[in-house]
Amino acid sequence: MFVIRLSGRVGAQDVQAGNMLVVIGAVNGAVADCLTGTLVGRQTVSAECFHIWRTQVNAIDDFPWIANARYWPLIQQTYRVNGPNGILPVS
Repeated sequence: MFVIRLSGRVGAQDVQAGNMLVVIGAVNGAVADCLTGTLVGRQTVSAECFHIWRTQVNAIDDFPWIANARYWPLIQQTYRVNGPNGILPVS
């Protein structure tokens, strides 16, 4: 497990278990936190930007194939520290 630190809010649908994400930022090493009620050192990343695909546990390859469109389009969200956030279009 690791911790991603980002200033700002993240949407409830984007923090659901099973979503895929990519994070860009500096690794801070093991920082003590108490997410589980016990103080534990966890690898921490200070995110500059991260991108989420709302897959909800499914592999991207599991999404249905549509002729001429490849896969069923996933809802995607990008969060940025010093820029606008945005949901990418699904069509």
